[in-house]
Amino acid sequence: MNKFDTIVTNALLSRAAFYNSLLDGKNEDRNIDDEVGYPESISIDDYVQMYRRQDIAQRVVTLEPEESWSEYPDIYETDEGRETAFEKAVSTFVVETSLHEYLAKVDTVSGIGQYAVLFIGLDDGGEFDTPAPGFTDGGLADTPGQANVLYYRVFDQSSARISEYERDRNNPRYGQPKVYELDFQDTIDSTLDTNATPVTDTIQVHWSRVIHVADTRLTTSEIFGFPRMEPVFNRLFDVRKINAASGEAYWKGGFPGYAFEVDPQNGELSEEDRENIKDEIYKYEQGLSRYFAGVGVQVKPLTPTLVSPQPFIDNALRMIAAAKGYPITKLVGNYGGNQTNAQDEDAWKKKIAQRRELFVTPKIIRATINRIQQFGALPPTKKQNGKPRPYIVKWKPLAEMTEGEKAEIGLKRTEALARYTTAGAESAVPLVEWLTKFMGLRFEEAEAIAKAERSEFSPVLKELAAGMSGQQNNTPSSIPDVPKPTDTKDPNKTPVNTQQKEKPANA
Repeated sequence: MNKFDTIVTNALLSRAAFYNSLLDGKNEDRNIDDEVGYPESISIDDYVQMYRRQDIAQRVVTLEPEESWSEYPDIYETDEGRETAFEKAVSTFVVETSLHEYLAKVDTVSGIGQYAVLFIGLDDGGEFDTPAPGFTDGGLADTPGQANVLYYRVFDQSSARISEYERDRNNPRYGQPKVYELDFQDTIDSTLDTNATPVTDTIQVHWSRVIHVADTRLTTSEIFGFPRMEPVFNRLFDVRKINAASGEAYWKGGFPGYAFEVDPQNGELSEEDRENIKDEIYKYEQGLSRYFAGVGVQVKPLTPTLVSPQPFIDNALRMIAAAKGYPITKLVGNYGGNQTNAQDEDAWKKKIAQRRELFVTPKIIRATINRIQQFGALPPTKKQNGKPRPYIVKWKPLAEMTEGEKAEIGLKRTEALARYTTAGAESAVPLVEWLTKFMGLRFEEAEAIAKAERSEFSPVLKELAAGMSGQQNNTPSSIPDVPKPTDTKDPNKTPVNTQQKEKPANA
């Protein structure tokens, strides 16, 4: 290797070392994370503390669940008009046990750490560390149990530890939690009420009595998800530092410092002069005296330089929003005049809709309903092909149409129906198939329309059909004329507009 190649190689190695130092935070004896105060590792207690005490951190944890559960879903068995036994039981059960409220709560709490659990209290009288009714150590029993739900409790990761895993490789739950250790104590509220004596039991609980909730869509684990604060923890730390520093700066800057310069002609201040100056400062700061009396001393205020923290806060907030995929207005509202454009709003609604379908519905709602059915607290659905048919969990659309949009769609459907009717298209596509396949109506709605009693064309429909067939402007059209209604008037009755013959004068 010649001298030139050696220089180039060393330069490239130095450049690579520099970028590596940026990536892993190390540059010889310098550690960027240590210098700016970022924690090297984050414990569940750190997450809980940040969630409880830091405003934006709490917003990061609660935003997606709040948007996902802004309206509760409908749970039903079929699209048929009549209500099935399962649908009646679910409607009553959801209201009486406040199921949706607790599911929304466990969804929120699961994002503080890596998971959360929903404990389901039953009236079976069994010990918590034994399988629930309808379950065995290996999984589902052959038949459902006979137990009712009494209550729910939600535990975050800090109060729900996994104490034992399933280690039998022939068990379908191999590698899954087998026993949890739950802290039945209200650690948050009990710190505020010192007179109360809360329940402080730590109990071993079998897995069949809890619903394990973890958003594992971005991990390879089936047990542990990402804490929602983890990707933006450093930015949350920055927001905390900037707010704390700006608050301290304004607090200290509210009363400026002073410099006392002694006149050189008077020499140094005696101890008595120093004490007198202290007394004058105290009177000025703490009392109502608005003057300072001093001999041989010149007082100069030290005006602090205050810098607005807003640009630094805005930068941190925008990085948090970008990393989490939030429109900035969803994170902080209209702070700083932020506006959400239509594209961001559509992307956000798609994100929440996808979260509902891929996480909330299968991992929380179905997991809970299926478990409660196995307890025997909810009936199964009717069998289809020898197995209970799956029930439907349907969310309402996130974007409701305006009245103008509804009217426009109604007009277009009316025009399409008039064209379909007058063109004789029913011979090629039956009405029910046309309404469902082309118009997007539900089968029950299309069937009701097809069975509805037929009547003559109304004047409005005749005018609409005539306009589309070109009769009003004498333009040619391939659409046939609207058939004329059959004359149903009684010929024995005198028409209203028929002129009566005059009677003879001598009559």
